[in-house]
Amino acid sequence: MTRVHHSKLTMAVVLAATTGAFLVPAGSAGAGSGPVYLNASASVQSRVSDLVGRMTLQEEAGQMDQQLVDNLTDPNAATCGGSSGFGMPNTACMQKILVTDDVGSVLAGGTDNPPDTTGKGGVGNTGYDWANEYNIIQQYAIAHSRLHIPLIFGVDAVHGFGHPWQVPLFPQSIGMGASWDTAAAYAEGQATANAVRATGWNWVFAPVQDLARDNRWGRYY
Repeated sequence: MTRVHHSKLTMAVVLAATTGAFLVPAGSAGAGSGPVYLNASASVQSRVSDLVGRMTLQEEAGQMDQQLVDNLTDPNAATCGGSSGFGMPNTACMQKILVTDDVGSVLAGGTDNPPDTTGKGGVGNTGYDWANEYNIIQQYAIAHSRLHIPLIFGVDAVHGFGHPWQVPLFPQSIGMGASWDTAAAYAEGQATANAVRATGWNWVFAPVQDLARDNRWGRYY
């Protein structure tokens, strides 16, 4: 059977190979030993080809599935349905979704904000809390998945990284476009990218462009 690989699958394995994010299991590190995809000195193409060749069809399909981060933090391990919002990671839910179901990506939507992750009664939803959630979930996924593939973390950042309360917001995309100020728009993009990157999250759902021509999708504000 011929397998068709979605662009998101390619994105996942290239991201992992280029960032060196794979967790190398004990005893398999180093050039010339172990799988090629775990060899940081090998070319990106050879690492991607080696990894994709080792993946099952379910693992490939899982890379094209994105679950709400709420599902990983649901305190009810029987449902893992995210009804309680974005909380602290639940090991049982991470095992079910990331390992058993081979899901390759998570998303924090527009209303998802993490709680205090320090255990010291903080306000929550800080850059530290976002980074801490990323680290906990990512480390679990890499350590426990069969091929140690890192997750892709998606987040809505349409007009700035609008989740952490310390991060600046900018006009919506249609407002930036109306300014005709390309330098300002570029600076906004850089600031947003830097803010998101500082937390570890790596896939930004933005910008939203040219949708005012068809108002059946209410995303042009």
